[in-house]
Amino acid sequence: MPELRSGIAKSYGNAFILEEDSLRRIQAVLEKSAMELQDQAEVFFRIEREDDRFYETKNIDDVLSDPNIKNRRIGVVYIILTKSKPIADPFRYEIIVQIKFTSEEKYRRRSNRRNEVELEITHENRNWALLLADELDPQIQRTLKAKGFPKWMFLGLFIPAAFVLMRINQKVSAHAAKRAAVIFVLTLGVLFSGSMMMFLNGPPRWYLETVGPESVFLWGDEAHAYAARQRIRQNMFWGVVVAFVVSFAAGGLWLLF
Repeated sequence: MPELRSGIAKSYGNAFILEEDSLRRIQAVLEKSAMELQDQAEVFFRIEREDDRFYETKNIDDVLSDPNIKNRRIGVVYIILTKSKPIADPFRYEIIVQIKFTSEEKYRRRSNRRNEVELEITHENRNWALLLADELDPQIQRTLKAKGFPKWMFLGLFIPAAFVLMRINQKVSAHAAKRAAVIFVLTLGVLFSGSMMMFLNGPPRWYLETVGPESVFLWGDEAHAYAARQRIRQNMFWGVVVAFVVSFAAGGLWLLF
Protein backbone atom coordinates (compact mmCIF):
# COMPACT_ATOMS: atom_id res chain seq x y z
CA MET A 1 0.00 0.00 0.00
CA PRO A 2 1.47 3.42 -0.92
CA GLU A 3 2.11 5.92 1.83
CA LEU A 4 -0.75 8.29 2.59
CA ARG A 5 -0.07 11.92 1.84
CA SER A 6 -1.07 15.32 3.13
CA GLY A 7 -0.74 18.82 1.77
CA ILE A 8 -2.68 21.73 0.37
CA ALA A 9 -4.39 22.70 -2.87
CA LYS A 10 -5.14 26.41 -2.87
CA SER A 11 -6.17 28.92 -5.53
CA TYR A 12 -5.79 32.70 -5.57
CA GLY A 13 -8.13 34.65 -7.85
CA ASN A 14 -6.44 38.05 -7.65
CA ALA A 15 -4.24 39.58 -10.33
CA PHE A 16 -0.52 39.30 -9.60
CA ILE A 17 2.73 41.04 -10.40
CA LEU A 18 5.54 38.48 -10.47
CA GLU A 19 8.94 40.14 -10.55
CA GLU A 20 12.51 38.96 -10.09
CA ASP A 21 12.63 39.47 -6.33
CA SER A 22 9.41 37.50 -5.74
CA LEU A 23 10.56 34.66 -8.01
CA ARG A 24 13.89 34.36 -6.22
CA ARG A 25 12.22 34.43 -2.80
CA ILE A 26 9.88 31.57 -3.73
CA GLN A 27 12.80 29.58 -5.14
CA ALA A 28 14.80 30.14 -1.93
CA VAL A 29 11.91 28.92 0.24
CA LEU A 30 11.56 25.75 -1.85
CA GLU A 31 15.30 25.03 -1.87
CA LYS A 32 15.53 25.53 1.89
CA SER A 33 12.60 23.19 2.51
CA ALA A 34 13.99 20.60 0.07
CA MET A 35 17.10 20.26 2.26
CA GLU A 36 14.88 19.01 5.10
CA LEU A 37 13.63 16.03 3.10
CA GLN A 38 15.24 12.61 3.20
CA ASP A 39 14.77 12.21 -0.54
CA GLN A 40 16.77 14.44 -2.84
CA ALA A 41 14.64 17.11 -4.46
CA GLU A 42 15.28 19.98 -6.84
CA VAL A 43 13.52 23.06 -8.16
CA PHE A 44 12.87 23.70 -11.82
CA PHE A 45 10.77 26.09 -13.88
CA ARG A 46 8.40 25.51 -16.78
CA ILE A 47 7.59 28.51 -18.98
CA GLU A 48 4.70 28.61 -21.46
CA ARG A 49 4.48 31.50 -23.91
CA GLU A 50 1.55 32.97 -25.78
CA ASP A 51 2.98 31.68 -29.09
CA ASP A 52 2.27 28.14 -27.76
CA ARG A 53 5.95 27.34 -27.14
CA PHE A 54 7.35 26.23 -23.79
CA TYR A 55 10.64 25.33 -22.14
CA GLU A 56 11.85 23.91 -18.82
CA THR A 57 14.97 24.93 -16.93
CA LYS A 58 16.63 24.56 -13.54
CA ASN A 59 18.38 27.92 -13.89
CA ILE A 60 16.31 30.89 -12.74
CA ASP A 61 18.49 33.22 -14.82
CA ASP A 62 17.19 31.50 -17.97
CA VAL A 63 13.70 32.59 -16.94
CA LEU A 64 14.64 36.15 -16.05
CA SER A 65 16.60 36.60 -19.28
CA ASP A 66 13.55 35.68 -21.37
CA PRO A 67 12.88 38.68 -23.67
CA ASN A 68 9.14 38.44 -22.84
CA ILE A 69 8.25 40.49 -25.92
CA LYS A 70 4.89 41.17 -27.56
CA ASN A 71 3.38 38.16 -29.36
CA ARG A 72 5.82 35.93 -27.46
CA ARG A 73 4.97 37.03 -23.97
CA ILE A 74 5.10 34.59 -21.08
CA GLY A 75 1.61 33.24 -20.32
CA VAL A 76 2.31 30.71 -17.56
CA VAL A 77 5.13 30.18 -15.07
CA TYR A 78 5.36 26.94 -13.11
CA ILE A 79 7.69 26.72 -10.11
CA ILE A 80 8.06 23.03 -9.31
CA LEU A 81 9.80 21.05 -6.59
CA THR A 82 10.27 17.45 -7.64
CA LYS A 83 12.10 14.36 -6.45
CA SER A 84 15.41 14.00 -8.24
CA LYS A 85 14.93 10.28 -8.83
CA PRO A 86 12.55 9.53 -11.72
CA ILE A 87 9.45 7.42 -11.08
CA ALA A 88 8.48 4.41 -13.24
CA ASP A 89 8.21 6.57 -16.37
CA PRO A 90 11.75 7.90 -17.02
CA PHE A 91 10.33 11.02 -18.68
CA ARG A 92 8.29 12.03 -15.62
CA TYR A 93 9.17 13.11 -12.11
CA GLU A 94 7.22 12.95 -8.89
CA ILE A 95 6.04 16.49 -8.18
CA ILE A 96 6.05 17.54 -4.53
CA VAL A 97 5.21 21.24 -4.93
CA GLN A 98 3.76 23.09 -7.88
CA ILE A 99 3.08 26.84 -7.98
CA LYS A 100 1.39 28.08 -11.14
CA PHE A 101 1.11 31.73 -12.19
CA THR A 102 -1.21 32.30 -15.18
CA SER A 103 -1.57 35.67 -16.91
CA GLU A 104 -3.13 34.69 -20.26
CA GLU A 105 -6.87 33.99 -20.29
CA LYS A 106 -6.50 31.34 -23.02
CA TYR A 107 -4.56 29.12 -20.62
CA ARG A 108 -7.27 29.49 -17.99
CA ARG A 109 -9.95 28.57 -20.55
CA ARG A 110 -7.91 25.53 -21.55
CA SER A 111 -7.93 24.19 -17.98
CA ASN A 112 -11.46 25.46 -17.19
CA ARG A 113 -9.98 27.43 -14.29
CA ARG A 114 -10.22 31.17 -13.71
CA ASN A 115 -7.76 31.36 -10.84
CA GLU A 116 -4.57 33.18 -11.67
CA VAL A 117 -2.32 31.60 -9.02
CA GLU A 118 -2.49 28.01 -7.82
CA LEU A 119 -0.48 26.27 -5.10
CA GLU A 120 -0.34 22.53 -4.60
CA ILE A 121 1.79 20.62 -2.09
CA THR A 122 1.64 16.89 -1.47
CA HIS A 123 3.99 14.76 0.63
CA GLU A 124 4.06 11.90 3.11
CA ASN A 125 5.44 14.20 5.81
CA ARG A 126 2.36 16.13 6.93
CA ASN A 127 4.18 18.61 9.17
CA TRP A 128 6.70 19.43 6.46
CA ALA A 129 3.98 20.01 3.86
CA LEU A 130 1.87 22.25 6.09
CA LEU A 131 4.85 24.26 7.34
CA LEU A 132 5.99 24.82 3.76
CA ALA A 133 2.47 25.99 2.86
CA ASP A 134 2.66 28.52 5.69
CA GLU A 135 5.97 29.83 4.32
CA LEU A 136 4.87 29.99 0.69
CA ASP A 137 1.49 31.62 1.28
CA PRO A 138 2.86 35.07 2.34
CA GLN A 139 5.33 34.99 -0.55
CA ILE A 140 2.46 34.45 -2.99
CA GLN A 141 0.28 37.04 -1.24
CA ARG A 142 3.00 39.64 -1.84
CA THR A 143 2.59 39.19 -5.59
CA LEU A 144 -1.17 39.88 -5.49
CA LYS A 145 -0.75 43.63 -5.69
CA ALA A 146 -1.93 44.51 -9.20
CA LYS A 147 -4.35 47.43 -9.28
CA GLY A 148 -6.73 48.58 -11.95
CA PHE A 149 -9.12 51.37 -12.77
CA PRO A 150 -11.85 51.71 -10.07
CA LYS A 151 -14.95 50.17 -11.67
CA TRP A 152 -17.36 52.19 -9.52
CA MET A 153 -16.31 55.37 -11.32
CA PHE A 154 -18.00 54.16 -14.52
CA LEU A 155 -21.30 53.96 -12.63
CA GLY A 156 -20.93 57.59 -11.63
CA LEU A 157 -21.26 58.60 -15.27
CA PHE A 158 -24.92 57.48 -15.18
CA ILE A 159 -25.79 60.12 -12.58
CA PRO A 160 -26.08 62.94 -15.17
CA ALA A 161 -28.35 60.65 -17.24
CA ALA A 162 -30.55 60.23 -14.17
CA PHE A 163 -30.71 64.04 -13.81
CA VAL A 164 -31.78 64.32 -17.45
CA LEU A 165 -34.52 61.71 -16.94
CA MET A 166 -35.79 63.62 -13.92
CA ARG A 167 -35.90 66.82 -15.97
CA ILE A 168 -37.72 65.10 -18.82
CA ASN A 169 -40.24 63.70 -16.36
CA GLN A 170 -41.03 67.23 -15.19
CA LYS A 171 -41.39 68.81 -18.64
CA VAL A 172 -43.04 66.18 -20.86
CA SER A 173 -46.10 64.00 -20.64
CA ALA A 174 -46.17 60.96 -18.42
CA HIS A 175 -46.26 58.68 -21.47
CA ALA A 176 -43.13 60.23 -23.02
CA ALA A 177 -41.31 60.14 -19.67
CA LYS A 178 -42.17 56.48 -19.29
CA ARG A 179 -40.84 55.70 -22.77
CA ALA A 180 -37.57 57.52 -22.01
CA ALA A 181 -37.14 55.58 -18.77
CA VAL A 182 -37.83 52.25 -20.54
CA ILE A 183 -35.27 53.06 -23.25
CA PHE A 184 -32.70 53.96 -20.61
CA VAL A 185 -33.27 50.73 -18.67
CA LEU A 186 -33.19 48.60 -21.84
CA THR A 187 -29.94 50.24 -22.90
CA LEU A 188 -28.39 49.43 -19.53
CA GLY A 189 -29.70 45.86 -19.82
CA VAL A 190 -28.16 45.37 -23.27
CA LEU A 191 -24.81 46.79 -22.13
CA PHE A 192 -24.82 44.58 -19.03
CA SER A 193 -25.79 41.43 -20.96
CA GLY A 194 -23.14 42.06 -23.60
CA SER A 195 -20.52 42.55 -20.91
CA MET A 196 -21.54 39.32 -19.17
CA MET A 197 -21.25 37.35 -22.43
CA MET A 198 -17.86 38.86 -23.23
CA PHE A 199 -16.54 38.20 -19.71
CA LEU A 200 -17.99 34.69 -19.40
CA ASN A 201 -14.54 33.09 -19.61
CA GLY A 202 -12.81 35.97 -17.88
CA PRO A 203 -11.99 39.50 -19.08
CA PRO A 204 -10.21 39.57 -22.48
CA ARG A 205 -6.61 40.69 -22.65
CA TRP A 206 -7.37 44.06 -24.28
CA TYR A 207 -9.78 44.95 -21.46
CA LEU A 208 -7.28 44.08 -18.73
CA GLU A 209 -4.54 46.04 -20.48
CA THR A 210 -6.85 49.05 -20.76
CA VAL A 211 -8.69 49.02 -17.43
CA GLY A 212 -6.83 46.45 -15.31
CA PRO A 213 -6.01 44.89 -13.01
CA GLU A 214 -3.79 42.70 -15.17
CA SER A 215 -1.44 39.93 -14.15
CA VAL A 216 2.09 40.40 -15.47
CA PHE A 217 5.54 38.81 -15.41
CA LEU A 218 7.64 41.89 -14.79
CA TRP A 219 10.86 41.27 -16.68
CA GLY A 220 12.07 41.69 -20.24
CA ASP A 221 10.20 44.04 -22.57
CA GLU A 222 6.97 43.50 -20.65
CA ALA A 223 8.37 45.48 -17.70
CA HIS A 224 8.57 48.64 -19.84
CA ALA A 225 5.25 47.97 -21.60
CA TYR A 226 3.48 47.47 -18.28
CA ALA A 227 4.87 50.74 -16.90
CA ALA A 228 3.53 52.55 -19.98
CA ARG A 229 0.08 50.97 -19.56
CA GLN A 230 0.05 51.97 -15.90
CA ARG A 231 0.69 55.60 -16.87
CA ILE A 232 -2.20 55.46 -19.35
CA ARG A 233 -4.52 54.03 -16.69
CA GLN A 234 -3.46 56.78 -14.30
CA ASN A 235 -4.28 59.41 -16.93
CA MET A 236 -7.62 57.69 -17.60
CA PHE A 237 -8.43 57.83 -13.90
CA TRP A 238 -7.96 61.58 -13.70
CA GLY A 239 -9.67 62.05 -17.06
CA VAL A 240 -12.77 60.22 -15.85
CA VAL A 241 -12.72 62.14 -12.54
CA VAL A 242 -12.74 65.44 -14.46
CA ALA A 243 -15.41 64.13 -16.88
CA PHE A 244 -17.54 63.01 -13.95
CA VAL A 245 -17.30 66.41 -12.21
CA VAL A 246 -18.13 68.24 -15.44
CA SER A 247 -21.01 65.88 -16.27
CA PHE A 248 -22.38 66.11 -12.74
CA ALA A 249 -22.22 69.89 -12.83
CA ALA A 250 -23.86 70.01 -16.27
CA GLY A 251 -26.60 67.61 -15.18
CA GLY A 252 -27.24 69.60 -12.02
CA LEU A 253 -27.42 72.91 -13.89
CA TRP A 254 -29.85 71.37 -16.42
CA LEU A 255 -32.03 70.18 -13.58
CA LEU A 256 -32.01 73.58 -11.90
CA PHE A 257 -32.45 75.83 -14.93
